[in-house]
Amino acid sequence: MLIVCILGFSSNSLAVQVRGAPSCGNWVTERTSANKWYGIANNYWLNGYLSSFAKSTSHDILKNMNNDSVKLWMDNYCKEHPLGAVDDGADLLIKQLIMKSQHE
Repeated sequence: MLIVCILGFSSNSLAVQVRGAPSCGNWVTERTSANKWYGIANNYWLNGYLSSFAKSTSHDILKNMNNDSVKLWMDNYCKEHPLGAVDDGADLLIKQLIMKSQHE
């Protein structure tokens, strides 16, 4: 019983809520809409998410990417995953950037 409680607790402690992340459908629509403010806000959210990871881990994943490259990467991700979420795409981008930095 103790093992079940510990395993249940540890798996729940790994779950994290991500707030404010747009869906990929919203990302694509709002990046191409006449009202650019939503697209700008989504871009700020994404940069904050990536920067927060970099700051909290002291791993400068963004050192070789500019903001336009980040937006383009997410545009492509969301076009391929229209039902996905931007935070899932951002997590994949983080993994790719970490792998790239380890091979440099």
